[in-house]
Amino acid sequence: MSGVKESSWEHKKRSSNHSRYQESGSGAWIESSTPILQLYSAIDPDGDYVKYHFELYSDASLTTRIGTHTAGSAMWQIPFPLSDNSTYYWRAIAEDVYGVLSPALAPISSFFVNEDGRNDPPQIHLTAPSSLISQRGGVIEVE
Repeated sequence: MSGVKESSWEHKKRSSNHSRYQESGSGAWIESSTPILQLYSAIDPDGDYVKYHFELYSDASLTTRIGTHTAGSAMWQIPFPLSDNSTYYWRAIAEDVYGVLSPALAPISSFFVNEDGRNDPPQIHLTAPSSLISQRGGVIEVE
């Protein structure tokens, strides 16, 4: 786990709220193509209902979003299969019944999907030359 992030929320006509949440397993290797993303539940001091907005990305710069989810639960099981031997990035934010978002997103977390639990051998795919070549000496360009 990578630590707890605390934030103060301010409601319209209310005193400040405090939310505490923590992402699970940042940097973890996961042996499932449909993992569960989970936070510690946010706590609203007024007892208001809190919902969570999850975002899933395929790149560290968070420019390629591949999924979102909003729910009253602090967890989300990805409903579509993720690619094996790939790293994904996610974050979440809490929102109360008045539409007030926590002022900061949970820290960005990452995980690596490795379905069989082993390091797979690399795969090499050649695109050139496109046919067999028999040559003695010289240089052959390979792509």
